[in-house]
Amino acid sequence: MRNESASADAAAGTMSTCGEMEVPTLVCRREREAYETCFNAWYKGKFLVLKNDDMSDCAPLWDAYQKCLQSAIPADVMSMVNEHAQENDAKANAPDTSAAGPS
Repeated sequence: MRNESASADAAAGTMSTCGEMEVPTLVCRREREAYETCFNAWYKGKFLVLKNDDMSDCAPLWDAYQKCLQSAIPADVMSMVNEHAQENDAKANAPDTSAAGPS
């Protein structure tokens, strides 16, 4: 079931294009902003000054944001996004043979 903000965004036509698929740009905006605020505070206040690498303060916000995205984005689109991410990971982890030349 889509949340109210996702439905309102879809009704308002707030969509952007990502490749060949349209992606809601404001879906889960509140959840994303809450998580990003928490993450940025942790990153600047703890991680960069080497005080703490534990992000548990932000974990509930991350979970809420992910849950919102999963309910707002159709399953077939999420499948395509995950497949694309896996392809990019495979390319990034592949050995670089372009610099190899004759010895």
